[in-house]
Amino acid sequence: GVVVSILLTALACGVAAGIAYLAFFTALRHGPISVVSPVAASYGGLTVVLSVLLLGESLDPPQALGVVVATTGILLVSIVFDRGLRSARLIGPGVAYAVVALVAFAVVTVTLSGPIRAAGWLPALVLARTANAATVWLILGASRLHRAPTPASADARPIDRRALGLVVAAGLLDIGGFIAFAVGLEIAPTWLIGITSSFGPVIAVTAGILLFGERPRPVQWLGLVLVAASVFLIALG
Repeated sequence: GVVVSILLTALACGVAAGIAYLAFFTALRHGPISVVSPVAASYGGLTVVLSVLLLGESLDPPQALGVVVATTGILLVSIVFDRGLRSARLIGPGVAYAVVALVAFAVVTVTLSGPIRAAGWLPALVLARTANAATVWLILGASRLHRAPTPASADARPIDRRALGLVVAAGLLDIGGFIAFAVGLEIAPTWLIGITSSFGPVIAVTAGILLFGERPRPVQWLGLVLVAASVFLIALG
């Protein structure tokens, strides 16, 4: 019974991770990257809360303050005010997908820690990644079935080798990162892994600003600062 429970939990985490990946990449596609990346990265703060509530891990006062600061930063980054408070709206469709990724990543981090510590990181990782890939392919396959047929000429476009190489490199980096993530969950507190693993998307924020010319508004810059400050408050508490 215990083994079956561990297997089912790992598979469920893989499904949730697949949904999280699709939501995150869709958020990056809609953009702006400099906004959706920190929103998704703040899953570390939610991981802390879930670790305390569900796993019984401790939360110091500075860490609690960090969660509040992170929530405020997310709101400021995600919302734009055109003509006062009543005109508040999401800055773009990518933000909604980023929030879905945020929740899913946090749930995966907290839930996957159980199977990893019970069965080891390798078996749990293999099950989770298998379910992850299967979920992504099923969702993509279902979306293609409901998509309007494209002209034959569109399907005959040559493959961009540079883009293909970047995709392969990204996949290898993702696998390496997930292995390090799983090993971390096996040997360290869940909340700490959730926070430290959320540092990565800062690179995407920098790329959005430096490479793609995205320019966050002043209120969003403030939100970015608060999100960054919350990470340090939670980690150093």
